[in-house]
Amino acid sequence: MGYRPRMGWVATARRAFTGLTLLLACGGCSPGRLIESARLGLEAAAGTTDPAAEASGTRRQVMLAGQAGDLYQAAEPRAALLLVPGVTPEGRDDPRLIAFAEVLARHGFLVFAPEFPGLRTQRVGPDDPGAIAAAGEALASCYAPGVRPRFAVAAISYAVAPVVIAATIPPAQGRIALIVGIGGYHDIVAAITYLTTGYYRPGPGQPWRIGKPEPIAKWVFVRASVAQVPEEHDRALLDAIAHAKLADPAADIRSLEAGLGSGGRAIMALVNNADPDRVPALIEALPDPVRRDIAFLDLSQRPLQDVRARLLLIHGRDDPLVPASESVALAAAVPPGHAEVFVIGNLSHVEIRPGGVPDTLLMWRAAYRLLTLRDGLTVPDPTRCALADAGAAASASREDRR
Repeated sequence: MGYRPRMGWVATARRAFTGLTLLLACGGCSPGRLIESARLGLEAAAGTTDPAAEASGTRRQVMLAGQAGDLYQAAEPRAALLLVPGVTPEGRDDPRLIAFAEVLARHGFLVFAPEFPGLRTQRVGPDDPGAIAAAGEALASCYAPGVRPRFAVAAISYAVAPVVIAATIPPAQGRIALIVGIGGYHDIVAAITYLTTGYYRPGPGQPWRIGKPEPIAKWVFVRASVAQVPEEHDRALLDAIAHAKLADPAADIRSLEAGLGSGGRAIMALVNNADPDRVPALIEALPDPVRRDIAFLDLSQRPLQDVRARLLLIHGRDDPLVPASESVALAAAVPPGHAEVFVIGNLSHVEIRPGGVPDTLLMWRAAYRLLTLRDGLTVPDPTRCALADAGAAASASREDRR
């Protein structure tokens, strides 16, 4: 059975037809690309996988130049794309990621979704930019000799930061020509402030505003920090606290908190704090390894003028994990003309909800820019991909998940 978008989105497409007609009238626009971008937006919004994708070989478990992952074959590849999941236990097996990869493959991208064990454990850390660069080198094996690999990287949520860092370091700096960031951040202190207190600043120096962050977000942060806490006793208790709260936000954790040492208490002081002005000092009080990881991943403290890649940043207006102001700030921090931002009302964090004409048009505009930038990348040759058999990839993937 072939891919079919949900009927709710078909109805949205009909309501937005007049908007598409206006877009077709825009000067310099390609009618063919506008139609393709409308299809891409509708397919991405549907969020369902094509049941025939794996059976037909569109999605294959591979070892690509020694990197385990999934390769999504395009019928006529026009560009290559490295797909980096967010911090989710499902990793590259997340159904939303699979659906997104299938959509990209249908629209001319040879997509490689590697196995990132750290992201599966819901931890973003200093090792991630190197792992992303290594996966990029594996993808570079899919180009003919003499062709300079210039490919895209799509990153979701907190994975955007390590991708941007990787793009400032050779050889990835010369290979990553486009970064598609969905729900990323610029200032990690601002991001932590939002997920712990709900407060954010819509722009530099502006007054605090209150949002509606996802209540479990702070406990994902605790889980991500556990491995870097020096005391084994605190690691065990914090892990139990995070698991209890992720399973039941109303869980009583007072007995667990009572047994924490100084490092564990510092982390709980941060996640229990409701005052946004106290967050910087509470971060400074964290155990040194946790604080070093946070500092490493803070894009606001990095020389982003070294970023050569183009950035296509997409963010939900009411994102429950990272405020949209963070993508706006990231765009402002890179060289002028290198970034475009689309803040879309019917996008939550990474999931698209049915929306009205204005949001549908924004989605189409973002899809149009993606396809335009796709055609500025170098064309891969899938027959040259350094592939091993799927059995080896599956075995390596199982080992990574242990």
